This record gives sequence, C-alpha cells and structure tokens, in this order.
Amino acid sequence: MRTFDNLELGISHIGKAPIFGSGPLETMRRWLGIIGGKAAITAALAVGDLGAMVLQPRLQANPYPFYAYLRRHGGLVRSKLGFYLTAGHETAEEVLRHPGIGIRPPGRGHRASQSEIVASESAAEHPALIATTAAPAAAGTFGPTSPGSGERAGPLPLPRHGPVDPLVESFGALDGPRHARLRRLAAAGFRPAEIEARQPRIEALAHDLLDQAPSGRFDVVRDYAAILPLLVTAELLGIPNPDIPTFLRWSRAATAMVAGPNSVRDLRRWRQVLPEVQAMLTQLIERRRTDPQDDLISKLAADGTTSDRDLVATLEMVLFAGYDTTPWLISNTVLALLDDPRRRAALDDPRSAANLVEESLRFDSPVQFTGRVTLEEVTIDGQTLPRGTAILVVIGGANRDPAVFADPNTFDLQRDNARSHLSFAPGSHHCLGAALARLETRIAVHTLFQRHPDLRPSGLPTRIHTTGGRVLTSLPVLT
Repeated sequence: MRTFDNLELGISHIGKAPIFGSGPLETMRRWLGIIGGKAAITAALAVGDLGAMVLQPRLQANPYPFYAYLRRHGGLVRSKLGFYLTAGHETAEEVLRHPGIGIRPPGRGHRASQSEIVASESAAEHPALIATTAAPAAAGTFGPTSPGSGERAGPLPLPRHGPVDPLVESFGALDGPRHARLRRLAAAGFRPAEIEARQPRIEALAHDLLDQAPSGRFDVVRDYAAILPLLVTAELLGIPNPDIPTFLRWSRAATAMVAGPNSVRDLRRWRQVLPEVQAMLTQLIERRRTDPQDDLISKLAADGTTSDRDLVATLEMVLFAGYDTTPWLISNTVLALLDDPRRRAALDDPRSAANLVEESLRFDSPVQFTGRVTLEEVTIDGQTLPRGTAILVVIGGANRDPAVFADPNTFDLQRDNARSHLSFAPGSHHCLGAALARLETRIAVHTLFQRHPDLRPSGLPTRIHTTGGRVLTSLPVLT
C-alpha cells in the first residue's frame, strides 16, 4: 500500500484509485445525505472534491499531508457531495461544542444503522446477509448462549430492526434529554474517584499479561494492548470470567464498524455478534437485579426508570467503547516511542512522562473523524448552515493545525498545550471514558517499558485501512 510521501502523489493516488463497495462509502454517504452513491463519489473524485477524497480508506496510510491541504481551503469546506468538512482546530472545536449541533439528524425517530443500510441495499447480491439479519426477528427471542454461562438468555422485546445496535440506540447516538439521561446513567461507573481507585488493579493486570507474553518476542497489540482494556472493561461492568477469544472476536467486529466497514462481511459479522452480546448482557441484568454486586451492571439494573432496551444499548456502548478504541491508543503510543529512542529517554523527565498520553492523542488520534449534524440553522466560520446539514469533523487534522500547535508534525513530549487536542470530542458528546482511557494507556505504556527497557521492533507494524481510524493490528517487538 503506497503512503503519501508528498501531497501531489497522495491526491493523485486517491483520485485514480477510489475504493468502493458496500462498506465505508455506502454507509457514510447515507449518513451524510449523499445522493447518487458511487456515481456521485466517482464524479466528485474526478474533479478533486475534498469530501470525496477524505472518505477513501487508503488515505489513512498517512492522512496528514492531505489534512494540511484541506486546511488551506478554509475553516469549513463544502463538498460537492452535499456535506461540509473541517480540519481546522478552531472551526472543529466550534462545531463540537455548538449547542445547535448534534449527532442524530433532526426529525428522525430512527436512524438506520450501517448494518441495516447494507442489508436493505444488498439483498439481491448478498442473500447470506439477509438470512443472518432475518433469523433473530423470526425467532422472537435471542437464542445465543452467553459465553461461559451454559444458559440461554431470557427473551427481550425485539427492536424494530433486529438486535439492539449501540451505534443507533445508545446515548452516543442520541441528542437532547434522552441522551443526557442515559449518559448520566452510564456515568455512574466513570466518576473520577472510582477511576483512580482502579489504578492498582490495572497495574496488576498489565503485569499479569506481560508475565504471560511469549519470552523474547511478542506482539504488543495481540498479546497486550488488545487484551488489557478488555479485562478492565469487563471488571468495570461486572462480567465474570470473560472469554477472551470471544471478546476479541466481538472487538474485531466493533472495530470494523467504528473505524469504517470495508466489506459486507464486516457488516454481517456485526449483525452476528449483536445477539450474542445482548444475550450475555440481558442475563447479567437479570442476575444483578436479584444479586447486586459492586459493578456498573448492578447500578444500571437497579434503575427502575429505564427500559431493558435502553439498558442493553447503554451497556453495549460502554462495553465496545471501553475495549475497542483504547487498544488503538495504547498501540499508537508504543509505536511512537519505538520510532525514536530519544522519546523513551525523555520519559525519565516527570513532565514528559505526564504529557505522553496527551501528545500521543494529539499526534496520532485513534479516531480521525466524527460526524455531526445541525439541529437548527447555525452560523459556522461565517457560513450559514440550514437545519439538517451534515458536518464531518476531521479530528486528526485539527490536532495538527499549526495555528494552535507549533511544529505540529513533531511528536514533542515537552509540548505545553498537547491537551488542547480534540481526540475525545469536547462538547455534549465528550467521550465518557476519557479518564479511564488515559489511565489505562499511561499504565500500559509505562509498565511495558519498565519491564522491557530495551524493547525494540522485530518487524513492520500492520494497520488496517479504514475510513476514519488509525488502527494497528500487529506490532511485533523483541525484548
């Protein structure tokens, strides 16, 4: 896969080799309101449309030269595909914090999930997908056995379009009072004192994983970064003895959806894991109602004002968000330190050590984009946008805006304003688990280099190419 060594090469490469399919462009165009699908995107690419270019998964091999090019076109750029995009820090932050801008397009009681979109558009071409998505509705209950339980989950009222999809029904996909109520409910597990109290346990888990890693050579992602957040999140929720292979399979399906699905197979996998996750959570909710524990499921199960449907959606969001994107942050941070031994030496300085996670979030944000939509007529960057206008906020570009960050393409552990990054999306949809992700990453990275001070690469890292994520799948090292 070619990386964009210079701007002209990068733009030429995007324009000549667009990636299509039922994955990222089809789902993104629906959310952004793009009319015409592949034909519209092809035509837009042919004339160098910036909105069409930014949606190409291959861009994520090295997106930063393109983001700089995008910033030079203004704070808020209109795509010929009908949406706006911004890679400038000031405009991006204004969009994220604006009270008249949210997540869900106004006037829609139900926003089709990515899996629903592909199922509806691809029935003739992909009968296996339709069989997969239709089965739960026909059964009337969710039958998969929850991992390790040996029991079947009880029935839960089926949603209108299949299993509860957190990308559609959780607080992360809502605005207004319902968003605020469900977010407050989930926040019970993320109070600062409770997060800090988890530090000794996270440290113990990190050491346990390194004890179990193969001697001499192992993979930072597969043997460490992908598993630690999984175990931490399971304990936070109150999931006993999580089956790691099953959870990693769920995580791979979630990663494809969060970072941008690349195939119908990705979407089919997502539809397959949702009933399994729902069965496990439904069973645990029922158990905690009669036998409460000191965990988030018990706290939510005790709430008598929230439907089972909303409880499941909320717990699914916490589960997937908790152990999906944090491995990307841990892995990207380790890679940045491996790339330059001088950075590791700088960690002996307390200020540099304290700044490590923030600079990593700024320099190579795991999530590169986030979408927003105007809930009313608003004015952004001097432009009036009508209600229902979609905006793509390019977080990765905003985090390297030279108007805010001096020498933005340098990983600088002494940077005074690294925490001004937008990686956790400030505003009403600010990442609920930001403090936990920071703590996990700090512990994971420091424990790794404390145990293996001579850690060095043993091969090239591997990334998956997605619509909007910087996701390492392999980082082999020698100890």
